[in-house]
Amino acid sequence: MDTESDTSPAALRSAAQRFGGLGAVADEDIRWTYRDLHSHVVAVTRALIARNVEPGDRVAIWAPNSHRRVAAALAVHYAGAAIVQIDTRCTGADAADILTQSRAVALCVAGEFLGADRFAELKVAGLPVSLLTVVRLGGPVPRNDTAVPWADLRFLGAAVGEDIAEQRADGVSGDGIADIRFTPQTPDPSSGESSTHRDIAGIARAWAGATSNSDDRCLIVDPFSRTAEHQAGILVALSTGATMVPQVGNDAEAAMDSIERERITVVPGAPSLFSTILDHPSRPNYDLSSWRVALTAAAGFPNALAERMRTELDVVLT
Repeated sequence: MDTESDTSPAALRSAAQRFGGLGAVADEDIRWTYRDLHSHVVAVTRALIARNVEPGDRVAIWAPNSHRRVAAALAVHYAGAAIVQIDTRCTGADAADILTQSRAVALCVAGEFLGADRFAELKVAGLPVSLLTVVRLGGPVPRNDTAVPWADLRFLGAAVGEDIAEQRADGVSGDGIADIRFTPQTPDPSSGESSTHRDIAGIARAWAGATSNSDDRCLIVDPFSRTAEHQAGILVALSTGATMVPQVGNDAEAAMDSIERERITVVPGAPSLFSTILDHPSRPNYDLSSWRVALTAAAGFPNALAERMRTELDVVLT
């Protein structure tokens, strides 16, 4: 990643120029090029601006991994706002507390996931007074729901020119707050962990050596709401032209299916994911030969596990 790309808007623009027609995101039947990704991000940015999201505001994202979550996260940054990461394990009450304490002005939330409609839970817990806009990233929007459906964002932002969105991106600084993460156990604002654009660019730069070419396809299993995976997944892909393949949930068999079907080459994850794949009774049924690199931020990765990955899967741990 170039030092000139020390913000995610700069990295996205650079990726659209350098890798335009190459695959950026593969999510079930969705196939976005880097040019497509930039277009979707600008459209969502225009909608956020139309709903009065200002530079320095905080916009929460409460959703599992998906192509829409990728676009929403990049759009929040493009608009000059900071992402408030809400873990998918949070309850409605947890989310209401985080939204209140962070003073988030907007929320991007998925439809039903983990067996519940999270926005419905949030409404029961009580919508914070600071929250002016809710965007549904997926699923049907119930009658009388106040959320904006994903499909309506292009219409919502039509009155805002693309030049306005690009001016917002121009104003994003490497020293600006990019991400604030809370967990269900630490909803108090004093416990929120914040990162600047320069922070996340630096971490992505350190990880990018493992996905150093545009032929790589990266399976992202750990939630984007965990800041390290947001950095390693989205920003590393932007800097290298790799394809992001988001997965919902930490399911080893689903991961093996994706590795075979999408010809995955790189998998970031925790030691438990790799151990479960190695020991899974269905492993012989899957062709995992495309997989070459495993990324982990875990300290003290077991040497025996790393050796098994090398000898049994021909996968190198980085």
